[in-house]
Amino acid sequence: MKASPFRKIICGLLCFFLMIFFLIVFIKKEETPSDTMSICTDELMYPHIQNMTKYYQMAIDQQALFEITVIPSSGAEKEAVCKKLRTELMSGKGKDIYLLTDQATQGSSGSGEVFLPDVNKTLYSGVWADLTDYISQDEVFRDCFQPVMAAGKAGVKQYVLPLTFDFNGIKLDGRCGRYEELVELDDLDPYTFLLNPASWLGGTIDYEKEKCRITKEEIQEFLTHVTEKIRRNPASYQDTSVISMYFEATMESDTSAFSCTYYAVPSITKKICAKIQSYGAIGRSCRQKEKAYQFLRLFWLEDFANGKGIAFQAEGTMSFCSNAIYMIGGIPVQMSQWEAWFTNSLSRRGQQKNAVLMENAANFKKAAKTVSMAEFKNTLDRIEGEIQELFLDENGYQIRADWPDLESRVEKAASILYDNIYYMALE
Repeated sequence: MKASPFRKIICGLLCFFLMIFFLIVFIKKEETPSDTMSICTDELMYPHIQNMTKYYQMAIDQQALFEITVIPSSGAEKEAVCKKLRTELMSGKGKDIYLLTDQATQGSSGSGEVFLPDVNKTLYSGVWADLTDYISQDEVFRDCFQPVMAAGKAGVKQYVLPLTFDFNGIKLDGRCGRYEELVELDDLDPYTFLLNPASWLGGTIDYEKEKCRITKEEIQEFLTHVTEKIRRNPASYQDTSVISMYFEATMESDTSAFSCTYYAVPSITKKICAKIQSYGAIGRSCRQKEKAYQFLRLFWLEDFANGKGIAFQAEGTMSFCSNAIYMIGGIPVQMSQWEAWFTNSLSRRGQQKNAVLMENAANFKKAAKTVSMAEFKNTLDRIEGEIQELFLDENGYQIRADWPDLESRVEKAASILYDNIYYMALE
């Protein structure tokens, strides 16, 4: 029995409307963002991310859901995870939020695979969401130390949000006005430059223009001067030893008992260059950028930055992320909290909050304010071993400046350092 023309029309229209219905459902599903925000972090940051997600759900958005991927700190699993996450990020299919310390972005010397070998370079790859509009309306961002925050910019656009940083300095006991002008590299312990070359090579790459700000000859000339200084006077230079200012503020030596003066140390470019210790960013494919930014900015709040912990009033007072800032590592980017961060760090180790400690905190802030630029860690922060091997004695304990072939060792060290700078600038 043949179908009537009318039945054919009805069947045709039914099929047409069913196709339209399923198409609408499919498009709606694609356009509707998932309620779950995905976060990529590392083992060092992970417990503090867990606490902050709980605070966010209680204080800001009770419906918010989070899915956290953790980069292992070492081992074969780390290598596989890093490669997978990097591929996803570069293909535009990465996580919504990235909250990382230098453990994941750089790692330590000899640690093998890292997630992002050079974040300075990644800024220009188009993988991050542009956050310029968000920060322009955020008063909390204005309190952040801008020379450090600029490390997260590519051109005039802000893609990455530094959370903590570190810079090199020297510490002199007493109310010392020894350096009226900026400290010069020649004033410092020469052994530092051979043991830790990254400490004086900050700012030697122009990532935007993809060029070096220094020549091999300048590096070689500097290393020649350093080894000659050691050869002439191998005695200790302990009073001008270069130290990490983050470790200075979190170490157990009692700085409440005597006054200290701090000076920031410049690089060979004459600029005082800080290094980013932790940061946040939003993937370009994130569909909930406003919510992701609101989560990231929690790591700038005053009570997170000064170590007290973020208070939340419910049935009782709850505190989230107390002392987390010290465990993540680095100095908070909030200028207004530097002195509180310094004193809280040391008082939690039993030091008295007396006038001396407060004076030292003010001196610390004065030194921090002289930082003129910042950058993320890169390959130069991982090759100190190659340089040390050229100058350490046979036992690997002491720097020697009397090697018969010292000139060729200096030339080789300069080549290693310059080649790394050159390839990082151009790759």
